[in-house]
Amino acid sequence: MHQKDIETEQARERLSAAEARLASCDAEAAVLNANIESSIENARRILEDLEQQSGRVREIETEIAGGMQRLKDIEHEKAALQEKRASAENVRKGCRMKLDSREGMLTGETERLRSLEQECSALETRIRILTDMQRDYEGYSKAVRSVMQRDYEGYSKAVRSVMREREHQTLRGIHGPVSGLLRTDRETALAVETALGSSGQNIVVDTQQDARLAIEMLQRRDAGRATFLPLDTIRGSRMHDAPEDDPGFVGIASDLVQADAKYSQIVLNLLGRTVVAERLTDAIRMSKKSGNRLRIVTLDGQMIHAGGSMTGGSSVQGSGILSRASELDELRQKAGDARKKQEAQQQQVATLQRTVETLRYELQMAQEDLTALDRDEAALEAEK
Repeated sequence: MHQKDIETEQARERLSAAEARLASCDAEAAVLNANIESSIENARRILEDLEQQSGRVREIETEIAGGMQRLKDIEHEKAALQEKRASAENVRKGCRMKLDSREGMLTGETERLRSLEQECSALETRIRILTDMQRDYEGYSKAVRSVMQRDYEGYSKAVRSVMREREHQTLRGIHGPVSGLLRTDRETALAVETALGSSGQNIVVDTQQDARLAIEMLQRRDAGRATFLPLDTIRGSRMHDAPEDDPGFVGIASDLVQADAKYSQIVLNLLGRTVVAERLTDAIRMSKKSGNRLRIVTLDGQMIHAGGSMTGGSSVQGSGILSRASELDELRQKAGDARKKQEAQQQQVATLQRTVETLRYELQMAQEDLTALDRDEAALEAEK
């Protein structure tokens, strides 16, 4: 009995120990279960974090890929900008070179225009002086000026006006002094003036009656003497034995002037029997060959008279009345040509000025394009 009790007690102890171990195992299992659940939760959270991080990684990788692509694009854009800048710089340099060239041309053409303006001004001044001399009959005798100018020196303005009106009613048919009615070129002007001599101041009138009235006016005014050539009486002829084969022969004086047809007899009367030679040696040769029968004048104003007498010496070229008229005609032609050149030059300068302004604008635009390209390149570099 005692032995069974012992075994029973031992069995109870073993049972208690087993129950205690079971309770301990249950507790440990509970702890393990709790740990497992916590680990599972942690694992789940970690998985969620991993998923989020994986998404972020993908986003970052996408951003990196985009950034790398943008870097490539930036390099391409910079290369394109540099090409554009090089092209724009070439355009700017081209504009600068063209502008410098055109500005140089403009300076030269402006100087040429200024020179033409000065030339025109000088010609106009000389024309004005000669015109005033012609208008005032400078170089003519007092008698000629009295007839042609109606000059009442010493009288009041009122008296001069009354007298001029009166003479306008009485002096008719006055054409003017011979030198004022003829034209010749400057080369032969001195020879013709020499051939005319004092006859250059003879006054051409319509009729002898007109000459009579003019002479009476000169007598009344004590204005000197003048010779009058009435168109209704004066007759002339052209020589037929001129030494035309001589190498120094220039022409017959009457052939070397231009005048209105109505003055043809006056011209022949005064110049139709005078030979013009180049030089005095030519004139002497011609005179000897003709037996000293010719009246010869040289281009520089020396004269051999019929009969062999000679008149000569120094002469001032262009100082005579006919030379003055020839010079005036020549100056007017030159002035007309100079004005045309001046107008053409003004147009040339205006065209160059417009071209220069256009090139300056183009240069400014090219510089602004370069500045804009520099800004764009700086922005790309900053973005890079």
